[in-house]
Amino acid sequence: MLADGLVWVGTTEDKKTGGMLAFEARDHETASIALLVVAPTVRRQYLGQCLVYTARQEARNRGCTELRVVTQGANLSAQRFYEHCGFGLLHTERYYHLWL
Repeated sequence: MLADGLVWVGTTEDKKTGGMLAFEARDHETASIALLVVAPTVRRQYLGQCLVYTARQEARNRGCTELRVVTQGANLSAQRFYEHCGFGLLHTERYYHLWL
């Protein structure tokens, strides 16, 4: 559940769903990209960048000074994508999961 969020759906030229971005404004300073998904068939066609740009504009419109995103350390393609979009590494954390 997003506290104060939005979801954008990106479509291709032929009106098919190609991706989505979930945006959350945590407070009046910080917003975050909770989830970004782009279909493999439309990657490298700027859909992901358009969704990130939309999230950046929404954060600015809300007066936020920071837009954050979290990704897995092993997901190098996502890291490169976010760096290409202007994000930088803030810090790393390790999470461990126990499936019951």
